[in-house]
Amino acid sequence: MNVVLPQLIKGMDEAVVVSKLKRSGDYVQSGEPILEVETEKAIVSIQSPLTGVIGRFDCQEDQTVPVGASLFWVESTGELDQQNREARIERRENVSEFEMRNVNLSNEMASNYSQMSALSTQQTRMAAGAESTAPQALYASPSMYPNSTDNVSGRSGRSVGYASQNSHGRVSEPAFTPRVVTCDYQGSDCEQKSEDCSEFGTQSARNERVDSIDASVNSFPTPRIFNMVEMSSLRRTISRRMSLSAQTIPASVLYRKADVSELIKMRLKINRISSAKASLNDYFIKATAMALADMPEINSSLDGDQIIQYADVNIGMAVDAKGSLYVPVIRQAQKMQILDIAAQAKLLIDKAEQGKLTLEEMANPTFTVSNMGALGVEYFTPIILPPQSGILGIGAVMDEPVEKDGKWEAHKKVGLSYAFDHRIIDGALASKFLKKVIENLEEPLLLIWKE
Repeated sequence: MNVVLPQLIKGMDEAVVVSKLKRSGDYVQSGEPILEVETEKAIVSIQSPLTGVIGRFDCQEDQTVPVGASLFWVESTGELDQQNREARIERRENVSEFEMRNVNLSNEMASNYSQMSALSTQQTRMAAGAESTAPQALYASPSMYPNSTDNVSGRSGRSVGYASQNSHGRVSEPAFTPRVVTCDYQGSDCEQKSEDCSEFGTQSARNERVDSIDASVNSFPTPRIFNMVEMSSLRRTISRRMSLSAQTIPASVLYRKADVSELIKMRLKINRISSAKASLNDYFIKATAMALADMPEINSSLDGDQIIQYADVNIGMAVDAKGSLYVPVIRQAQKMQILDIAAQAKLLIDKAEQGKLTLEEMANPTFTVSNMGALGVEYFTPIILPPQSGILGIGAVMDEPVEKDGKWEAHKKVGLSYAFDHRIIDGALASKFLKKVIENLEEPLLLIWKE
């Protein structure tokens, strides 16, 4: 049975083989892991679909494999028994034919050896390359090189192409090799052409040529390379998804500020009296989930010519862990209380930092929140993750002066960057959504109110 790479998550088109857990010929049980592959979101084990023996592997470790490509073969015990029986029957039936082939092959080899032994000494030496033939035999007819023999013999003082005899009457080794003969034939013409045809024939011209090349190179110095790092499979996936977003989604971005002074005061009070602690980002997720629940046209995606509006608000939370970007999902966040969101978010972040996130924990977000406030960024342009229709970027909380009753007060404000897919969301609708998020943040009691 051929086991191929399945589409483990929606939108997946390839994976990287991380490690082989079994070898060819190993006996495995149904459901036993055979190898591990790394998708854009997690490392997943591919299991054996049946009990049997592993055949061959069609993939190697660190190889990128497309969805639907063959990974390995596994044969059930029943198939192996049938194959062994057929092989034994076939071997019995072909014994006589096999023996006859061996006899014929042995006779043929013996006949060839006898013929080789019967060769004359002269033929044997020529076959081994010890005896040479005349120049016209090696280089076609003498008419091709009319004066070649005279020219060569005149310079070298020996006959070219023929073996000579020494004082004992033995034939010596040939007086030339094909390479020397070819060079000798052409030598008289090449020396003349090298002087007439080359514009850099003189030494001074060649020096000028080298100097000009060095000058051109030195005038455009290349930067020194510090290091070259091959992209990981996850980084390649992120690169591909970001390129897809930039090429296919006509995104627009709205920027606004929200006053979170009252929210910060309320959060500090709740954290003092509660065993569970909620971060400021947990409140941002709750405010966004509430706004999306009120405006399902924002909580949507595009599928061909259809706009899909979702009833569940699944918030993807962008997490930077181990130098890579992960987006675990808080499901049905519109129904969760703030401390429940805080507990779920902490669990997902811890698993991301340990590299233990599962595909289910990262599958099918309907909207994403990306917080770069901890890095001191006030505003940024977030990139929409297909097939979602939007992403909300959270900036750093900054102190700003605000005039109230003729006096200046320091208020805590945060920059919000909302990127949306302009194919399905217009600017007016996007502005209303961002306004709704700000209202939830500036009236923090709405975030903890229980009806």
